[in-house]
Amino acid sequence: MDTSNELIQLFSQYTVEQIESSNGQLLITAFGSRRYDRLIEDSAFKKLYTVIVEMKLELEFIQERHKNDADGQAKECLYLIRQKTDAREEEIEVLLGLIKKNLYPAWNDALKKLFEKKSSVITSWKDYFISYTNRDAPQTNGLYATLIRQVFLKMPHEDIQVQENFLPKIVVKFFESNDLVGFFDCESIKSGEEIEDEVREYCRNVFAFVQVIEHKTFSKPRDKRNWCFEEYNEFTSSEELEDICEGAFAGRHHFITIEKKLEDMKPINFYPNFQDWYNHVERVKYIWIHRSDNQIVRREVKKMGDQIFITRNDVISSILRD
Repeated sequence: MDTSNELIQLFSQYTVEQIESSNGQLLITAFGSRRYDRLIEDSAFKKLYTVIVEMKLELEFIQERHKNDADGQAKECLYLIRQKTDAREEEIEVLLGLIKKNLYPAWNDALKKLFEKKSSVITSWKDYFISYTNRDAPQTNGLYATLIRQVFLKMPHEDIQVQENFLPKIVVKFFESNDLVGFFDCESIKSGEEIEDEVREYCRNVFAFVQVIEHKTFSKPRDKRNWCFEEYNEFTSSEELEDICEGAFAGRHHFITIEKKLEDMKPINFYPNFQDWYNHVERVKYIWIHRSDNQIVRREVKKMGDQIFITRNDVISSILRD
């Protein structure tokens, strides 16, 4: 058991007042005298101890305020988690650990499950997932060569141009400049074609789905899956939010196109199973990415980012309200 978990265990057995008033005796009992002497000189331990004391005091207040009201405790804990989302990941883990050790014993299994689903959305979900294909990378990179040079200051090596589509990298780069977070940064972005089934979990744990539509997007690869279609279906059919908040949140889909008209990217021999997907893109107000002006593209991506940010806040507000 590491130091963090040992402190969480200690603070689940005693109140802050009991531990603080013991003049270190409870800490010595928990860690042993030799280890305790080392820990009290450790700045990292002091910081961790201070964080746990502050969080434990807040939980004690919640317990006192909602005596015999497990639902009220769970709801206020979610508000507390929301307030702490800007904290370091380690601190969020400490808070969740304290909640489980101190409050879970009085909660029924259904409430625990609901709390875990809601807290996961608040703490673990990313702002967006970007779906795209590398199957037409050379053509797309050539079409957007001017834009790529403006954003990255140079064209990538020819070997890389053949393998990697740089248009989604531009979108991610502009999202990052607005502090929106996806599962991959601009440099490490991966398509479903590269990581296959691993991508499904990513699609289920985001507030928004962003898809780059190109000439190859709606084509059916021979002997392979169309991962843009798979990703779209995974996100669209996800039931992660169904039982934890109200609202359909229809604005969670966003589409970016390389042609002004969607029909210009529809194959002549169109695969019928893609029709509902195509119709959905057609209904949504998709944006066309300008090929040579990064300021126009930056503004358009920022508008999309604004909508994603609003959706994220709406979803979390609904979770906290229900």
